[in-house]
Amino acid sequence: MINDNEDVLTRLDSPSNIASHILSEYAFKEMESNETTAKKDIRTVWFIILAIFTAPIALPLAIAATAIIFSLLVVIVSLVFVF
Repeated sequence: MINDNEDVLTRLDSPSNIASHILSEYAFKEMESNETTAKKDIRTVWFIILAIFTAPIALPLAIAATAIIFSLLVVIVSLVFVF
């Protein structure tokens, strides 16, 4: 069981060694995150290209789906008022 500062220092090593270890881990994680951001950038570019090519098809389909939903709502409202 750890009772005081001396026990902590003997168990964990010196504060400067702990700090350097934490900083080295942080630097390593920072390097890894830079690699993943490059992959995310490429993925984003591909997503934009895909969106440009699918827009001529997806946009009219979205408009048609919206029109169908609107017409169904009009039919339901008219049926409610008829009965």
